[in-house]
Amino acid sequence: MSKTYFSADAHFQHANIILYAKRKRWIKKGDINNKGKWVDSHIADQRVKKMDEALIKAFNHKAKEDDIIYHVGDFIFKGGKESNGKKSAQIYEDKIKAKVIHILGNHDRNNSVKGGLENGMIKIANKLFYLIHRPPMNIKDIPSNVDAVLCGHVHDNWKYKFLKNIPVINVGVDVWNYNLVSIQQIAVFYDKIMKEYKCSLRKDDDTYDSAEDYYEDGPHYGEYNDLNNWKADYRSDYDGYDIEKDD
Repeated sequence: MSKTYFSADAHFQHANIILYAKRKRWIKKGDINNKGKWVDSHIADQRVKKMDEALIKAFNHKAKEDDIIYHVGDFIFKGGKESNGKKSAQIYEDKIKAKVIHILGNHDRNNSVKGGLENGMIKIANKLFYLIHRPPMNIKDIPSNVDAVLCGHVHDNWKYKFLKNIPVINVGVDVWNYNLVSIQQIAVFYDKIMKEYKCSLRKDDDTYDSAEDYYEDGPHYGEYNDLNNWKADYRSDYDGYDIEKDD
């Protein structure tokens, strides 16, 4: 059964994103000078190689060959050709087991990513999600029939925010433990923040307190016709894999 995942802002080959987005997992003592820069290009190359390898390994731990990853912008920094003549982005796509569909980001305008979408729509748990790299700045920038937005671009600045009553969720690696986000995770996270939002407005709360409540409320993904299968898939996204411990 094919599964769908989301991510954004991998920034493969981008050593400075480790500094800008505070990816401390790949910074060691003595790597940074007193100006906040890499001490030399050799260290930068070593650290970004480790980051790239760790992200690929984490992605492949979750997503398999028949699965789909929507990468919501800034897949790779710059571009150029590798020794085998392929564009850099294609090399990274080849290393990822699942099929990668690109929602183009600002870095994807001048790198080696070929193809991709400016934006997209996908239905999750009977809710319509709008996929776009840069988070909308105004409620008018969000299509009127949309329930939520999945974005990237903001790195570790925030995980979600609201534009009026529409949640804007950052699916970037910097706020999801440098890994993919599954449909199940998005659905549960959406319900959680909507519950908090409704409680903050002192309105009736009709979201879900458990996987059982969520499943039994109605059909969700079609392929899940058994509660235990749904729960097993959801829990598999938290199966103990920790990128912090995997070097």
